[in-house]
Amino acid sequence: MLLLFDYDGVLADTFQLFFDVFIETQRSLGMGRPPTMQDAVSLEVQSFVGVAEAIGIPDHMISLFETSATECLIKKMVDVHLFPEIPPILEALSRKNDICVITLNKTSYVLETLTSYGVLNTVAEIYGAETRLSKAESIIVAQTTFRADAESTYFIGDAVSDLRQAKQAGVKTVAATWGFQDRNMLLRESPDLVVNHPDELLEIFG
Repeated sequence: MLLLFDYDGVLADTFQLFFDVFIETQRSLGMGRPPTMQDAVSLEVQSFVGVAEAIGIPDHMISLFETSATECLIKKMVDVHLFPEIPPILEALSRKNDICVITLNKTSYVLETLTSYGVLNTVAEIYGAETRLSKAESIIVAQTTFRADAESTYFIGDAVSDLRQAKQAGVKTVAATWGFQDRNMLLRESPDLVVNHPDELLEIFG
């Protein structure tokens, strides 16, 4: 099977890191209101623009919020960690499946973290922000590359937008409820599978 993983919130424990970026950026600009945890978990599309809109950043300043947040995030990327269960799970799953990462994060950051944990060899390909493709488009590219049909391709994501992109590409959807987004929001998207803990991936795909 072809297993396609989102990165932030599924493989990497970056929720607090992103939330800190939201707070610091709003504080430095002095516009809008301070972000709340509810803002972070309830956005259908997880993005700096979405957060800026939710906390009332004026329209003409949203691009500055996005730029400032990106700069803040870059400084914090050294603090990124994989969820503790993820490295051995990737090792086990890669023995029977092709594994790719599809993310809006930069490929270089994903490479660095996977390398530091000694699991880069478990991932066959990374489709990062540099491709300028939507996740749906990256899914289709991955399917073509690995000659995988829709029935044997699964996208594991933690956001409503992930599940919708996977459905748009016509592949199986797996909602990872330990990530960024509220579990009930994910369930409303009627995913094919729901996993509440990383270890459950081994039970399904191992």
